[in-house]
Amino acid sequence: MNKIESIFCHRKVTAVLFPAQLRDIFMHLALKGVFRPRWSDEIHNEWIRAVLQNRPDSTNEQLQRTRFLMDSNVIGCLIKGRCNCYI
Repeated sequence: MNKIESIFCHRKVTAVLFPAQLRDIFMHLALKGVFRPRWSDEIHNEWIRAVLQNRPDSTNEQLQRTRFLMDSNVIGCLIKGRCNCYI
């Protein structure tokens, strides 16, 4: 785990994935190889639920597409089961 990974090594990662601007920065850094993020389906469900509660203009379909793109573009990011996911 590198220094940036250790900064974000905590259980509550929803705050990093919502709001969208922070998620965009995070994904940009991940795609540049600055660090290797990992998350679970549970983490996805948490941030999607938060967005739907706070942004009535967003739809579940839009957020599921974002989820798919996140999982598809960051190799090895999706971890199964309960774990210490980190971003």
